[in-house]
Amino acid sequence: MKILLGEKRSLEEVFASIDADEVKQRLKESRTDDKIPQKLKEIILKEDLPELIMNSFKKRLAMQQCQPSILLERYKLSGAEKTP
Repeated sequence: MKILLGEKRSLEEVFASIDADEVKQRLKESRTDDKIPQKLKEIILKEDLPELIMNSFKKRLAMQQCQPSILLERYKLSGAEKTP
């Protein structure tokens, strides 16, 4: 509790000493858009993003189903066919 209060006698004094304008300014400064790359922002903002993702998964699944030899090769490389 001493850490929170510092030199103040109560939490009321602590909160009363907080400058609301300074808090707003610090929040505004901390909210920079530089954290998200521009290209990623463009992708996120696409209205049809869910459909694009689903179509991508569907295409991948269709490719795997049409090429069973690839799946068999992956199975062999994983060592799953070996029995102890």
